Amino acid sequence: MKKAVVLVVFLMVVLFVGTAIAGTYSVKAGDTLSGIAKKNGVTLNVLKSANPQIENINRILIGQSINLPEKGVQAVRQIAKTKPVSIDGMIWKRVGADPYQGTAEWAINHFDIPASVKEATLRNIATGNFQWVDVESGQKLESVTFGKNKIRKNVLTGWDQTKKYSAKDYGVGEYVVARVIWCQNMVWWKKQSAPPEIPEKRETPREPEVEPPSQDELPPIFKEVPVEKSRDVLNVEFDTGIGAWVNKDNSAKGMYAYFEFKAQLDYLSRSLAGGSIKPVIGVFGKGDWGETDAGYNWSNWGIGPQAGAVWNGTTASGYPQQVQFMLRAIYFHMHGENGWSGYSKDQESILIGYYIEYLRRLNPQYMAVLYAEGWFNTGSSIESTWSGDHTKDLTQFTIGARLHRDLTENWAVRFGPQLGYQVDENRFGASFVAELRYNEWLIFGPSFDYCLSSNIIGEAGGWAAGVFVRVELRHLITEKYTEYRIQQVSASGKQLLKY
Repeated sequence: MKKAVVLVVFLMVVLFVGTAIAGTYSVKAGDTLSGIAKKNGVTLNVLKSANPQIENINRILIGQSINLPEKGVQAVRQIAKTKPVSIDGMIWKRVGADPYQGTAEWAINHFDIPASVKEATLRNIATGNFQWVDVESGQKLESVTFGKNKIRKNVLTGWDQTKKYSAKDYGVGEYVVARVIWCQNMVWWKKQSAPPEIPEKRETPREPEVEPPSQDELPPIFKEVPVEKSRDVLNVEFDTGIGAWVNKDNSAKGMYAYFEFKAQLDYLSRSLAGGSIKPVIGVFGKGDWGETDAGYNWSNWGIGPQAGAVWNGTTASGYPQQVQFMLRAIYFHMHGENGWSGYSKDQESILIGYYIEYLRRLNPQYMAVLYAEGWFNTGSSIESTWSGDHTKDLTQFTIGARLHRDLTENWAVRFGPQLGYQVDENRFGASFVAELRYNEWLIFGPSFDYCLSSNIIGEAGGWAAGVFVRVELRHLITEKYTEYRIQQVSASGKQLLKY
């Protein structure tokens, strides 16, 4: 009900207050009234109502003065700054969240398109006849398929406005009937019909039409769209998490936490190996604390800068893949004490580390994740109440794998094993982690660690079980930053809301 009220208010604003004049525009060669309306963020009807002197909207002359309605522009921008409004209450924000599992034939037969269009579209699918089309943020879709033979009507797209998603259009005429490559969802909408050209009124030759790309060419699943002030584009990520564990005989328990801040410099991106690579800078920190039933307790923490790069590309089948490489240097402080004996130890170390991650989408539902992490102890100092104490070598290595599966539009699961080695204790360990992920920002689940071998007597064969929760705010931060940047761009340079 609330969204319906917002829509009614929007239409009333556009229809009744959109006629106040903000300025004028001089018609140039090739202009149409609908094109001028689109550039200035208003509907054709609002622009027409502001220009009663135009008797035929299909006949405008070069040099003719067109009134631009100010309040109509402001109304559109004000609503666009909040959230996209959908007639059916459905905003498609996460492409691939609930991928379509049915057939193209089922979708087309259930779309509200003429029978002749259905027949021609099915014939194009059977013969592989299509052309590439982009699905943009703000695109009004008549219907979209989701999940197992589910259809939603009157859908508005609302993702990051600097991206487009490629789709194969099998439709005919004004009907776009397409399959989105990223998620395999079937969509359809009608092209906006442009006013007919009037040759006798044109004073300049018509620009040649651009040939559509060959069917043999495979465009990326999604691609960056240049926008005004694109040099200022910045993607920021902030992740933080905490976990707790207890060993098998309940003689020791502890907690751990970490945080990571990264800024991806999009304006420094470069083409590389069929994709794009972008530099990343940021800060990384981690820590842990706990106690044993023998009276010993500890608290460790470390923080420092990190820098690296992220490469994004596509596989031969058109699915996205990503490689991330980070170099880290942290100051790490360790403190341990035993209240029963009066023992106390403090160690300060400089650690140099790396993190490598590879993600590859296998199909619309599954994604594979491989990663490796390592830390090298480059120097340490110690203060201890026991004269025979020594510094601990914190050099360690970890490799792991995860399998990611999208369950619904909002939920996904990611699980897999991990192997680790610690130099100081010559310890080999294995662990298994399962993550339940909600909208890719709230992540939680169980973990299990098992010691395969160790120099510490009695540690081999031991295990610990725990739980963790992690929050990844990258999507929220990116959305808020994008909204801020859009507000810096004039309405004529960026159309924020389309109907």
